[in-house]
Amino acid sequence: MPTTDTYTAEQTQEEFFYQMPYHEMDQVWYGFENNISPEEVGSALGKTAEEIKLMYNNLSRKQQTTAYLRMAPIKY
Repeated sequence: MPTTDTYTAEQTQEEFFYQMPYHEMDQVWYGFENNISPEEVGSALGKTAEEIKLMYNNLSRKQQTTAYLRMAPIKY
């Protein structure tokens, strides 16, 4: 996977991979994992429900894409 070390855009690692600052991502992730409505999270963060839905979808996609990294090791 490319990182900011190999990618020429002027971005931090958090902006590159998560597309949001860590302090914001933590709050969105908490809402995502605890099934808090996008409306409620958006209200707390000063964002629209649609923005939070996009963030939830982004986190879900990343979670699915990296699921193999969290799997138990294969035992022979």
